[in-house]
Amino acid sequence: MKNKARYIFGVLLLTTVVALGSAGVSGAKAAAADEVVTTNSSFETVSAPTNVKATPASPTTVKITWNAAPGTSFVQVWRTNKANAEQKDYVLLGTYHASDGNSTSKLLTPNKTYYYKLRGYTKLASGKNVYSGYSAVVSATPSVNVAAPVSLRVTGKTSSSISLQWNAVSGNNIMYEVWRLSSVTNTPGVCLGRYSNTAKVSTNLKPGTTYYYRVRAYYYYYDGGGQLHRVYGPYSSIVSARTTAVATPTPSPTPTPAACTGPGGSCVVTRPTQTSTSQATSQASSTYIYNKSTGKLHRPGCASAARMKSSNRQEIRLTEAETKSYDRCKNCFH
Repeated sequence: MKNKARYIFGVLLLTTVVALGSAGVSGAKAAAADEVVTTNSSFETVSAPTNVKATPASPTTVKITWNAAPGTSFVQVWRTNKANAEQKDYVLLGTYHASDGNSTSKLLTPNKTYYYKLRGYTKLASGKNVYSGYSAVVSATPSVNVAAPVSLRVTGKTSSSISLQWNAVSGNNIMYEVWRLSSVTNTPGVCLGRYSNTAKVSTNLKPGTTYYYRVRAYYYYYDGGGQLHRVYGPYSSIVSARTTAVATPTPSPTPTPAACTGPGGSCVVTRPTQTSTSQATSQASSTYIYNKSTGKLHRPGCASAARMKSSNRQEIRLTEAETKSYDRCKNCFH
């Protein structure tokens, strides 16, 4: 009779322990082989992490913090981008020592909401794990707000180029797109390129023509697969400038005979005044080398121009007078 009572009590105790252990999973998937919550000699439980918080740390990262319950050895961090998600929608980000108290969720998409929940566990002497239930779900939205560039202005112009400059937009990973338009309503226009600096020389323009420009900034980042993404801000105000006109050379007048009063009735011919060599040189255009990186103008034979990277090198034709609107190399121009 005593043995039978002991057997019944043992079955009831084992049933109660297994039921309590299953409840500790808190609605998660059925316990795996290593998620046993009892041994033959004792019954152990682990409470879920408390004070769980998710805080954006950058446009692509979120910091997760927690307080681990006593007896917890490790904490698992789970994430999803679905609201009211089921457990199958969550991804395990990693397992951390309970004492760490924090982890960072990386490679996120800016302006997108992410949801997190945690659970703790400890390892028994038998090698089995005892898991807690999941914590309450917390969420965070890493964000980035890119402002429009301000003070877009024209800093110089020639018959074939217009120089632009604007104020920098604050923030990390910021670059700029420069757009050229043929009119105020000709949007979006033509993108001249993407730049990390805050200046651009628009070249290969027609003389005596008005052009319109605007600039926008963007934040760039890479996802987990290494793919580049951009988050754009609004466009700046539009500015306009007119390239200088190229003067049409005045043809030399045809010599005209004067009165035939020379000796023997010969005629004296009046010759036109010739333009001096220095005047012709100042009016003729020549090829110069413009350094897009430094903003300096060089003559083709300059040693600095010879060492210039091809990506920074740009050939432009200017008159001697037009070169004065540029930052001229002191070694080239004396």
